[in-house]
Order: sequence, then structure tokens, then C-alpha cells
Amino acid sequence: MKSAKINYIVRKKELVIKNYETAFTSYFHHSTEINSRRSWCITLLIGYVGLIITLEISFSNYLFIIGYFIILSFMILEIIECLFLIYLDAEIRNIERIFMIKQKKHFNEEIENYIFRNSKIKKKSKMKSIRNLGKIINNNSFILWYTFIVASFFFIFYFLI
Repeated sequence: MKSAKINYIVRKKELVIKNYETAFTSYFHHSTEINSRRSWCITLLIGYVGLIITLEISFSNYLFIIGYFIILSFMILEIIECLFLIYLDAEIRNIERIFMIKQKKHFNEEIENYIFRNSKIKKKSKMKSIRNLGKIINNNSFILWYTFIVASFFFIFYFLI
């Protein structure tokens, strides 16, 4: 009976390590996705302004709103990616904490009680997501990036068109 429990812990430990590796891979993927979306935001805005200049469309508030809709769309997509990054970061740190435990008995208990990511996502609290949303919106790089994008678009639209 004791050997079955040891085998269970050994096998679950291997699965936790795999979970750690996939969390890292997923974290890297989502980080890259944010940079890619920022690049697409700039590309679409430049293309949009270029189209307006090329077609010599006269200024209208509707044209201005379309540009801000592009910015807002990419902002929402980035917030979604960042929420997932925060979750993955917490997951990675939790697994690292478990593997830093020196006492074998305590380590085995932590491995045995470990809940995998898919099960945690189902139980994820809405309040925690709202707190994480606040972290993202108050993030300096997020604020600076979208302030730069909105200010640049505003400048180009009002002074060059």
C-alpha cells in the first residue's frame, strides 16, 4: 500500500514538472503575443492614417472615432493577455515554491495536494480577476504605451490631417 502511494507521488511529481514546463512555454507565448499585438496596433493606425491622407478624406469626428476604436480593441486584447500572464506567473511561482521545500514529507504532501491548472481555472474567483485587472491598468508600461499611442494618434490627426 505504501509503495502505491510512493508511485502515485512520483508520477504526480513528473506531471507537476510537465505542468511547470508548459506554464513557462505558455507564459513566453503570451508575452510574445502582447508585443505582436502592439505592433499590429501601430501598423493598423499608420495604415488608417495613410488611407485618409491618400484618399484626401475631409476631417470628420467619425474618422477620429474609428482610430480610437482600433486602439481600444487592441487595449482590450492586451488586458486579456495580461490577465492570463498574471495567472501563469502565480502558477509558476507556486510550483517553484513547492520544489524549494527541503523536507521530504512536507514536499510529498504539497505534491499530493497540488491542483493542476485546468482545475484551478474552473474555480477561479471573479474578485481576484477584478483585482488583477486593476494591476494591469495601473501598470506603468501599459499606461505609458497607450498614452503614447493615443497622443500620437491625436497629434497626427489634428495637426497633420
